[in-house]
Amino acid sequence: MNPNAELRTPLASRWLFRATPIGLVLCAVALAYWPVLRCGFVDFDDDVYVTDNPQVQSGLTWPGIKWAFTNFSAGFWHPLTWLSHMLDCQIFGSEAWGHHLTNLVLHLANTALLFIALRQMTGKPWRCAIVAGLFGLHPLHVESVAWIAERKDVLSTFFFMLTLIAYVKYVTSGVCRGSRTPSSSSSSSFSSSTLTSTSDASAHPLVHSPTWASRIPHASIWYCAALLLFAFGLMAKPMVVTLPFVLLLLDYWPLSRVQNPKAGVQSSKFKVQSSKAVVSGQWSVVRGLILEKVPFLALAGAFTILTYLAERRVGALALEAGPPLHLRVVNAVVSYATYLEKTIWPGNLAAFYPYPSSFSAWQIVQAAFVLLAVSAGALALRRSVPSLLMGWCWYGLTLLPVIGLIQVGSHAMADRYTYLPLIGIFIAAVFTVPDFSFWLGSSGRRAWGTVVTVVLLAVCGLLTFQQLQHWRDSEALFLHDLEVVGNNVPALTGLGAVFLEQGKPDLAARQFIEALRLDARHAPAGNDLGMALLMQGKTIEAKAQFKQVLLMHPENAEAHNNLGKCLAEQGELTNAIVEFSEAVRLRPNYQQAQYNLAKAQHEAAHQ
Repeated sequence: MNPNAELRTPLASRWLFRATPIGLVLCAVALAYWPVLRCGFVDFDDDVYVTDNPQVQSGLTWPGIKWAFTNFSAGFWHPLTWLSHMLDCQIFGSEAWGHHLTNLVLHLANTALLFIALRQMTGKPWRCAIVAGLFGLHPLHVESVAWIAERKDVLSTFFFMLTLIAYVKYVTSGVCRGSRTPSSSSSSSFSSSTLTSTSDASAHPLVHSPTWASRIPHASIWYCAALLLFAFGLMAKPMVVTLPFVLLLLDYWPLSRVQNPKAGVQSSKFKVQSSKAVVSGQWSVVRGLILEKVPFLALAGAFTILTYLAERRVGALALEAGPPLHLRVVNAVVSYATYLEKTIWPGNLAAFYPYPSSFSAWQIVQAAFVLLAVSAGALALRRSVPSLLMGWCWYGLTLLPVIGLIQVGSHAMADRYTYLPLIGIFIAAVFTVPDFSFWLGSSGRRAWGTVVTVVLLAVCGLLTFQQLQHWRDSEALFLHDLEVVGNNVPALTGLGAVFLEQGKPDLAARQFIEALRLDARHAPAGNDLGMALLMQGKTIEAKAQFKQVLLMHPENAEAHNNLGKCLAEQGELTNAIVEFSEAVRLRPNYQQAQYNLAKAQHEAAHQ
């Protein structure tokens, strides 16, 4: 008999036991999201990011890579997102299932990485699995996964999670390399549950393994890795700009790097790596932890400025023409509460929520009361249940960049904005609720907890499966939006474009006319109405429509190209060439305008 067999078997069993919680969660997430592989592209920015983007369609090329790092189209500087789309086109071509597969794989990876990060910090695998399950299965996250153009959400979160893991390695590397073990102070803290409890030693063999400890890199390597991964996340989507503040929250709980005044001891005696020496006193510790985040804050500040400039360059910032400041503040308060409501009851989800012209007093008071009540409760329980305050602050801080105080676009809120913030709510719920169910006893709490968890995750999975049906194609998506939130410009314009592709110009024109009734300056609806008229043979009316668009948007390349088509059909080749030339000048890579220009010049030369 092999003498090492007995050693290997228990080790394998332990690893299998540890993998069971997240393994079950990943299977459930994969099952719930499997229908996404049958979904197609949608006429909702998928054309901008993939289907009508010649740089992306060409796959990974040196000119494409250069373009990814130097362009600000779509209002962001996110080269890694562009490169991921190029890689998809290189591998899958224009097959939508392949692009959806990449999103799904990234979402599964994010679910697993969230579990790993939380387990490293708390040592509670089943609670971490529940948080990961809620993250992976909640229907509010369908938009981020099923929408190919929202690749930036799942990709940036992937690097966000890797940053958290590297940061935890950085924090614990001093302990593993022989520094003092943190003292125990709180049953929910990292120090007691992860490092000092002998009963949990088997759950964290790496910390107690001298062999592994001798191999661990220096803390600075993990710190640099975290900083680099954070930069990658910002290069995928700048919404992760709040990560330095999340790291400070983790220092509070569960890493317990901040002194606990009630206990009169410091929950953790980790070295503050950016300080010259270990400092004493709570403010000194906090100051050291803040100094430790300065490189992260510098990166975040640089990308905030870069994003602001990019949004202004493409005209996405609604500053002068957007809602007034007081309305944006009210919308932010109401949105914070509405996201919570949709987390608890995820009904009537839509791809676009129109900006309301006003809010009722009851809406404002109700939203403000909910936010103040939860905030007060979290502060009151900050010592006994620190997970509640940490999770609540995670939610508030990570949602802040997109809450609408600086308005981008014409939407009031968006499901995709909850992809990262809801992790805080899930952490607060899963790590707080059990502390208030002590009256059930340990066995009763375990039984009821299992039942509630299974039912909750099953319901989330079923709702996610159902929500995916609305993303199967453009028509289903826009019809659902119109049913849920009523007439709105993006949904009407999108549905009209679908009818145009289906060869139904009469139906399309009705959608565009209604969209222009809501917003007379909406260029896409105006352009597409002209195309619908052109398809109906109404060339004169179409020409007038394109001229109307150009009166309001003289630098609209598409309108110049379409007007050129009308002029060419009427035999006015000289004027058509002028319009096609202007379209190419405004958009040098506009292939359709280039073709039309060459054709018109050829016909004019042979007249």
